[in-house]
Amino acid sequence: AVSCLAWSPDGKRLVSIGCDVEHSISVYETSSGGWGDARKVAYSPGDHRAVHFACFLDPAEWSAGGSVAPLNPAGSDAPKHPGFLFATGGIDHVKFWTLEGRTLTPTRGLWGDDAKIQPMLCGCCVGRTLVTGSVSGHLYVWKGRTCERVIRAHETMVITLWASSCGVVSGGGDGMVKLYNARLEHERSFSLAEAPVPPLVSSVKAVCGGLDRTGKFITKILVSTASSECYELAKDSGSWTLLAEGHYSPASDGASGELWGLAPHPTKPDIFATTGDDGTVRVWSISQGRLLRKCQLDSPARAIAWSPSGRRLLIGLGGSCRGLRQKKDGAFVLLDADTLDILFEGRDSRHWIHDVKFSPEGDTFVLASQDQKLYLYDSKQNVLRAKCDKHNDAVLHVDFSEDGAFIQSDSSDYEHLYYSSSDGAYFKLPSQLKNVHWESWTCKMGWPVQGCWPKALSGKKRDDAFALAALEGKTGAAAIAPEPTCVHRAGNEEVIAAGYQDGRTRIYRYPCLSKKAEFMELKGHSADLPSIRFTCDDKHLITIGRTDRTIFVWRLDRN
Repeated sequence: AVSCLAWSPDGKRLVSIGCDVEHSISVYETSSGGWGDARKVAYSPGDHRAVHFACFLDPAEWSAGGSVAPLNPAGSDAPKHPGFLFATGGIDHVKFWTLEGRTLTPTRGLWGDDAKIQPMLCGCCVGRTLVTGSVSGHLYVWKGRTCERVIRAHETMVITLWASSCGVVSGGGDGMVKLYNARLEHERSFSLAEAPVPPLVSSVKAVCGGLDRTGKFITKILVSTASSECYELAKDSGSWTLLAEGHYSPASDGASGELWGLAPHPTKPDIFATTGDDGTVRVWSISQGRLLRKCQLDSPARAIAWSPSGRRLLIGLGGSCRGLRQKKDGAFVLLDADTLDILFEGRDSRHWIHDVKFSPEGDTFVLASQDQKLYLYDSKQNVLRAKCDKHNDAVLHVDFSEDGAFIQSDSSDYEHLYYSSSDGAYFKLPSQLKNVHWESWTCKMGWPVQGCWPKALSGKKRDDAFALAALEGKTGAAAIAPEPTCVHRAGNEEVIAAGYQDGRTRIYRYPCLSKKAEFMELKGHSADLPSIRFTCDDKHLITIGRTDRTIFVWRLDRN
């Protein structure tokens, strides 16, 4: 994985920092500037401790002969110092790097007497000066490789810096954005608490300044937060405009929080809802491309469904990307769909909920739990009606029949079972329900979706596939034959969409019975898809990424 990237001022060089043990540093360049001819020109171990930032230095000041480039001692006949190309910083270190041929050479920064050695989280270059942000909230100002002075900037850590020839912008964990001139004199402070729609988590994640047409003055600042809000800040008026927002990873999960729940509205094709590990329920508009409303729950949530009337939302709680137990694992809540107020909350399971569904008539709802059971409820009184306990592993997906009399379910050990929705009675012979028509099909096992599964490899073909995957840096069975992680049949029953472990989406004709069935493939997500849904009019397909936490809306063209 790559932890950070930095572009050179002319856009022809790129530095990347790896997440490996050495926190390796690679330099790439392009001759044309188009990056079609990009090549790696240098590589070096970064540091045994974490490296948090990299930034290119001003070549006019830092390259050979520049005002802050190292000079040879008087009378020395040694080759002239090539100057510094870029700087990196991280846990208790700042390094300045030279590039000669294909060799990268680091020089450690000198902290001086007044600067406390501590982790550096970000950095930027302003002419002959390098500015780094520390965990204590101070800005360290470097001239050459020596720390010249320390400036108190934020109450907590300085998370992000942006610079141009006309000033520096800093963002901190205290929710403040601060503006400095080119001499690093403080000019203005802005607080995220003043935004008309304040963020759920006020910590600033990134900032980027916008200049006027002359390029001499900062007029606006783009600000993103730890809870995935993006604002435009007007410098002169101090007004905040919310541009976009989305799901985020809670601080307790680091950057690993996940997005799982997806439900299109049953009667309004423009509306859909999502939920995830951040504990938020969000209702979106496709035509407007924005969030309509949201609410914050007190637990992660990974399953969501609308009632048939669209008046209520059912949320299944629990789950953790780190495998930890949550205080409300197995609970569920019913929300008013218009206000997102909680109408009812209950709990019978003690393990997190994978899937939830309402029956077509809305008189029953079901929860599929990690504890290998299905829980059937009377939706009028919200009381437990029955349990289905024949699965031998976590229950992943569940569907109702068209008349609401039966349910089918998948589990993570590849079982596909059938029950009565009235009393939870188990059907030993699947053939008993062979003529049942299902209201929805989201189970990834079953007769009409068998062609969505990859063809099994054996012997030499399997060994060759594993060897090829290893050369590409991929491991595990999913690297050679990604399995479907979710499916959904369109309402008109003409096509079925399947999401796979490698992030791809495929659309097949329904039913899909042959391993050689033709398909249309969609690419966009970086990892597996936990849920995929057609809108109620079948004109759009919505996919969500589990680890990338992104929402894709695809328009379906029948032609």
